[in-house]
Amino acid sequence: MRVRVLIAALVIVLLAACGGTDGDKHTKKKRSATTTTTLAAATTTTTTTTTPAVGFATPEDAIRAYVEAQGNQYAGDCAGTDLETDVGKWCSAVRANDGTNATYGIGPAFAEFAEELTLVNGPGGWTVTSSAPVPGI
Repeated sequence: MRVRVLIAALVIVLLAACGGTDGDKHTKKKRSATTTTTLAAATTTTTTTTTPAVGFATPEDAIRAYVEAQGNQYAGDCAGTDLETDVGKWCSAVRANDGTNATYGIGPAFAEFAEELTLVNGPGGWTVTSSAPVPGI
């Protein structure tokens, strides 16, 4: 979206700069042009939340810190949750992890994911770099 706004502004400036007089020394007629640019507004909702600056040994440790900072209990990997003990707790499931960047879905155990977390394994360890609501929820 920012690129479109920048390009539109550049076009307007260039059109204004191309105005001026025609080449005839005697008449000095000024050219004028009216340009109307309509830019559509886009709405994107992204919530960026980070865990403390210190990293964690594993993505799951970083997720635990994030979930607990939100006031929820963390049950761990959703595949290992127990219906007897983990109802009401939050769990996570890996969507992608290449060792440096990872994406996890998180949400209440035995329910749909509520958020998608992006994590980065930096010099200090794993940190949550952003979170976004899962579309459709």
